[in-house]
Amino acid sequence: MYYVNAGLGIALVVLAVVQFGHSNIAWGAAFLGGGLLALITLTHRMSLFTVNIFAVLAVGAMFFYFAGFFQLVPQLHHWYMRGEALHCLGMLFAAFAMIPVLSEYSCRQKSEQCEQGRHWHRHHFRHSASHSAAHSK
Repeated sequence: MYYVNAGLGIALVVLAVVQFGHSNIAWGAAFLGGGLLALITLTHRMSLFTVNIFAVLAVGAMFFYFAGFFQLVPQLHHWYMRGEALHCLGMLFAAFAMIPVLSEYSCRQKSEQCEQGRHWHRHHFRHSASHSAAHSK
């Protein structure tokens, strides 16, 4: 998953640069944001709060890309023959690219909660075992 998200992040950053080159600043910034969300998954240590924030941003970005694509669909008669092909395919690619990014954040949320649960279980199990042993004497 590490290499997939790295590749998606780089591809989205390249797509952002292409959009900036075509004077489409808003979509360039949107693609850059998606690329950064993908590249941030490559960091090893993040707090649960930070992971939650990035997960919400990834979901928002994914729906933003899909909404942008489906908003253009009624006007895309023969879009593949005009210059809008890169923009439309970029939106669709970015939307589907957010799925593995969101999956990474979701896995991190689960692993953090599992780790906290294991820590809680170990701490309370030891405490209750020592507490019951002290009371049984």
